[in-house]
Amino acid sequence: MKNTEERKNAARAEVIALTEARRLTQAEFDAATVEFYESIDLAYEDNASMRELAEITGLSQQRISQIVNRDVVDRRAIKARGAAQAALKSGRLTRKPCEACGGPEKAHMHHEDYSKPLKVKWLCRRCHVAEHAKIRKNGKI
Repeated sequence: MKNTEERKNAARAEVIALTEARRLTQAEFDAATVEFYESIDLAYEDNASMRELAEITGLSQQRISQIVNRDVVDRRAIKARGAAQAALKSGRLTRKPCEACGGPEKAHMHHEDYSKPLKVKWLCRRCHVAEHAKIRKNGKI
């Protein structure tokens, strides 16, 4: 089993290599990002300081603090989007017209519950923005 620092460095190197090669799909980026964040969490739990993590990763101490202290919903959202994108690509999910207005515009996936990554609502850009505005107004985000 690799130690925490080796796993973190490997995850970061993979993200950088894939990004530079421009072969990174959204699902791959999300998965690599979650793995990178989790490796930072593990190192922090193993008593690595914010300064040490910043030096190892090349990120600022402020960014390390944001990663370590972020809300759990962020990680669930990343995983849900990655799973839904993979399902769409594999054909397990099929893009549908906007469920709110029925418009012909390409619909986006909207998750109402991140614990159910394949249960999505299909919304055009305008309706998707309106849905998020409604959620923010009601204080759910």
